[in-house]
Amino acid sequence: MPSNGFKYLFGAGAFGQVVAGILFLRMARELNRVLPAERRMPLIEVRMHYFEIKRLHEEAFPASRLRAAWFLLTVTSILVMVAAVLLKLYSDS
Repeated sequence: MPSNGFKYLFGAGAFGQVVAGILFLRMARELNRVLPAERRMPLIEVRMHYFEIKRLHEEAFPASRLRAAWFLLTVTSILVMVAAVLLKLYSDS
């Protein structure tokens, strides 16, 4: 029987990953608005150009807080999901 803490922590981490993905897509859309037409990336290929999008967004929008929010949310939600798994592992034993 799974503990309630696992479900809530893992759910919160998964929700954080979804929101982080949405922020990353927003970052890619902002970048596509300022790139020349021949360098724009289709949103379906965004994950394949992950590091390029981060680098180009930093060059185009040096004062943007979107990258920091995305990074913080990604790392935090991964840590919450790891905590949920550890809670599940150690609560069953």
